[in-house]
Amino acid sequence: MKDILTHRRLAAGYSRILCRPLGYADKQEIVYSSPFPVNGYTIALRPLNILTDLTLAYEWLRLTYARNTWKTNGPVKQLEEVYTQMMQCDFAQPFMVLQDNKPVCVAEFHHARHHEVGLYYESQPGDYAVSLLLSPDKKKDKDLPACILQACLQYAFSFTEVDRVIAEFNIHNSPMNELVSRSGFRFMKKADMLDRIANMYCISRIGFRQMVNSQ
Repeated sequence: MKDILTHRRLAAGYSRILCRPLGYADKQEIVYSSPFPVNGYTIALRPLNILTDLTLAYEWLRLTYARNTWKTNGPVKQLEEVYTQMMQCDFAQPFMVLQDNKPVCVAEFHHARHHEVGLYYESQPGDYAVSLLLSPDKKKDKDLPACILQACLQYAFSFTEVDRVIAEFNIHNSPMNELVSRSGFRFMKKADMLDRIANMYCISRIGFRQMVNSQ
């Protein structure tokens, strides 16, 4: 029955919704791929696969964030529950980002009104938040994070329901703040969130096209 329901969703065009529940018949195959010839990269996205990706994502969290930011003292089951809930809802979706078929980043898309960022500004129906969890050993690569972000934006804006993409980063995270500033995002405001002070940014569909055309 679950496989039949999934088939009906796909047949109705449900697969062209950015944040959609993943049915049991869905395969975690690549949904988007983009070459970056100047850098020699091919960046691809596929839905997160809990069976193969969970341990890796958990280790990246442990290495990237301090214990007071992410409760890494807890079991990996905590992260599994988070991703399972995301994959079953229709307002969030986690993806594994691949560089030349190797996992390098977890990208999450959330409808802004169902995400923490929606508490700190007047969100619009077409706003989607993006967050990136980069592999710690890839952060030293100056070009890769920009290519990952651009690929994620290309994928997000391929969906008609996405009008703007919202991003927020800790004010002390200089590399990511500089990255979004170089990638066409517009600074919105500084937000005093529960566990951090963050800079909030947005990029519109038109703004993204202008940024790409200027390159």
